[in-house]
Amino acid sequence: MNPQIKFYEAVHWLFELTQTHEDAPPLVLGVKLSEEVGEFSEALLKECGYLQHKELKEDPIHEAADIINVLIGCLARLYPNKSPYELTEELYGAICDKGEKYERILTKNLHT
Repeated sequence: MNPQIKFYEAVHWLFELTQTHEDAPPLVLGVKLSEEVGEFSEALLKECGYLQHKELKEDPIHEAADIINVLIGCLARLYPNKSPYELTEELYGAICDKGEKYERILTKNLHT
């Protein structure tokens, strides 16, 4: 199966899951998102050779997954009137748009 389709389906499933079961308000989930970013940063520092004294439970990839999960939950709660399909489509479109912008920034020096 195409990895893009798998990721898209996973995002859609997470939107469905959080719309059905998440009851925390968006602001609370925003705070939780900040906490998850902090945990990712700690895992990144550890992976790069810093914080060797710390015992961490998860690596940066799993911490990144936590960020994505909480972010999707936050968006689902922020836009309760949008369907999981609509939210998935909008997020996918935004990722593509921002990805193209990022590509232009990264490759700018290659074209000059």
